[in-house]
Amino acid sequence: MNRRWGAAARERRRQIEQLPAVLSGLARALRAGSTLHTALQRVAADDSLAGRGLQHAARRVCDGSPVRDEVDRWAASLDHRDADLVRAVLNTGAATGGALAGSFDRAAATLQERADLTREISALTAQARASALLLSLAPAAFLLVTMLIDPAVLAAAVGSTERRLALLVGVVLDALGWLWMRQLTAAVDR
Repeated sequence: MNRRWGAAARERRRQIEQLPAVLSGLARALRAGSTLHTALQRVAADDSLAGRGLQHAARRVCDGSPVRDEVDRWAASLDHRDADLVRAVLNTGAATGGALAGSFDRAAATLQERADLTREISALTAQARASALLLSLAPAAFLLVTMLIDPAVLAAAVGSTERRLALLVGVVLDALGWLWMRQLTAAVDR
């Protein structure tokens, strides 16, 4: 089950990363004179761009389902703000009759900028995440090394109720510190 969930999460992440390319492909096809229906089929046929969700949506469009409904369903399955942008651009263009190619290009540029910014933030916060991990693991590693050198340390560390309580409080505080640092870096990564 975990393996299947991991594969599904990787597929979803890949689809989200490919959204700028999907939008660019749709814009190119529309500029070449394709209808939205045909453009969706062309992009979905490119396995390097489209995930299974988009391919299923394109198949259902071929079977007569409205493009907007299928794009809505596909974007909802990704459950990501970038997919919501794709949905909004398509629905707005379809409702107003506007030129979708330019809108898709601008949305693709926006999504690419977001992805670039996310990668940059992740790189900038990598040191903080590594420090959080190191500071959390250092006390446990120190205790382990000390016990390997002198096994009497463990007996001294848990020799009385007060010492066991102090050790437990230390472990809990260390875990809380790690969670707090992780929360701080996660807030920046969002």
